[in-house]
Amino acid sequence: MTNRYINQKLTGYYLRLDGCIYNDFEGMKDNAEELLRQGYLLNDSYAQAYAFLHLASYYIAYRKFGSAEFNLNKSIRLCMTNDYDELLIQCYRNEGKLYQLKGDNFIATQVYDKIMKIAESKNDSKTIGILYNNIAYILMQLKDYEFAKNYFEKAIEKLQMTEHQNYNVTQIYLNLVRVCCDMNDLESAYAYLEKSKELSVNSNYVEFIRIVSEIRLCAIHHEVSQIKKLIDKINSIMVNFKGNHSIFAAELIYVIESLLIADMKEECYSVLEHVKQQLNDDDIEIELEYQKLLFKYQEKYEEINVDVSARYYYLLMTREKQELSSIAEALRNKIKLFEINQKHSLLVKENENLEKQAHLDELTGLYNRRYCDKLLSKIGSNSIEELFGCIMLDIDHFKQYNDTYGHVQGDNILKHVADVLKQNSVPGINVGRYGGDEFYCLCTGLTDHEISNYLSNVLNNLRELKFEHKKNISGIVSITAGFYNEIKSKMSIEEIMKCADEALYVAKERGRDNYFNLRDQKH
Repeated sequence: MTNRYINQKLTGYYLRLDGCIYNDFEGMKDNAEELLRQGYLLNDSYAQAYAFLHLASYYIAYRKFGSAEFNLNKSIRLCMTNDYDELLIQCYRNEGKLYQLKGDNFIATQVYDKIMKIAESKNDSKTIGILYNNIAYILMQLKDYEFAKNYFEKAIEKLQMTEHQNYNVTQIYLNLVRVCCDMNDLESAYAYLEKSKELSVNSNYVEFIRIVSEIRLCAIHHEVSQIKKLIDKINSIMVNFKGNHSIFAAELIYVIESLLIADMKEECYSVLEHVKQQLNDDDIEIELEYQKLLFKYQEKYEEINVDVSARYYYLLMTREKQELSSIAEALRNKIKLFEINQKHSLLVKENENLEKQAHLDELTGLYNRRYCDKLLSKIGSNSIEELFGCIMLDIDHFKQYNDTYGHVQGDNILKHVADVLKQNSVPGINVGRYGGDEFYCLCTGLTDHEISNYLSNVLNNLRELKFEHKKNISGIVSITAGFYNEIKSKMSIEEIMKCADEALYVAKERGRDNYFNLRDQKH
């Protein structure tokens, strides 16, 4: 075993425990308890967490939910305290399964959603596959068979991407047999049953599930003699099984449903009696299913017993109260989480606003020189092969404008020019004020033609506004611009900026109120 948390002195205990997981539940319990003892002796928190997790799995299998929850909480606390992330994911999977078996699909789905996000971030195909299966099972219980089938198939697809998953994949094939039976797609059901037989799995429990699934197919076709043979097989498995038969209770419920379909009264009564002996106060779901089927049995073959009806009604009301209580608790937690997230979002938004303000020019609302430097650094570090262009521009004879019309009016002109630059902007252009009456536009992924079109629109729009400027030759406010555009690998960012400055100088030499592309001079 290569797990960095495992004490080599305990390797044998881990191996013996793992060897029992799929085929010896009592051995799993014994080995988990022994590993726990050794974990306490060596003060090994990982061994303790691992042991508690597998004890929880044992009690979940036997539907002893109180003991399962106790051991699971112990494991979760140890995992969270010591950052055993992979083991914690397994704990959460068990937690979701526990809620699911207790009939609390609302909470189970929330737990699965939480684990799914973690598993996807780690690209954990095994966990994702198991979660798909568990979600599909909930959908099947809700009679949403088409979606359930889709999720079961996605689960197999994910699990087949990882090694040593025959046990899990076989179980999902058998789940598909059942959902296809519910959809009356018997051809697919038989195909999935055959696929389950092709995989090598050393587990009497899986073999039990396979036989139970086959009984349902035989029941649909009323193959009574074959059903009797299959019942003999499951009886043989239970007789030779080491441990309490309550582990088979959910599967026997499915057998009873099949026997009612096949109209096999005596066999149905026998299995009902067997399940009755396995009921425990912890498992309201199984007792509810048992009482429902007992009610159907009596309705079909005998007079309905008032006590049976009363018990069935009581269980329904108890589960409804539990569901409502669980939903209420979940909603309370969601509200608390929402309030925490809302406070966090406000702080994040405030920080974002402060950062945004630090990058904006106070007068024009454009990006400032600081942001220009930051953006240039980001563009320079980006390895993507693309065009980068820089436009440098300023207002013609702006000092004379200020001297003639005053600084307040000068500020207004700066705002108007900024508005024109923004309004004509296209994706790929970042507009900013460099300082004074100088502006910049950083262009990514744009051609020379696209940049020229942008500048033509800016110049024309500004001319149309006809802001008076007596000291300018045209008599109105105008701007002059220069730009250079090149593939980044051919020229550095600094060189492109320098060329844009040179282009602006050439444009001014040519009479202002125009723009110039330095490439035209170079060619």
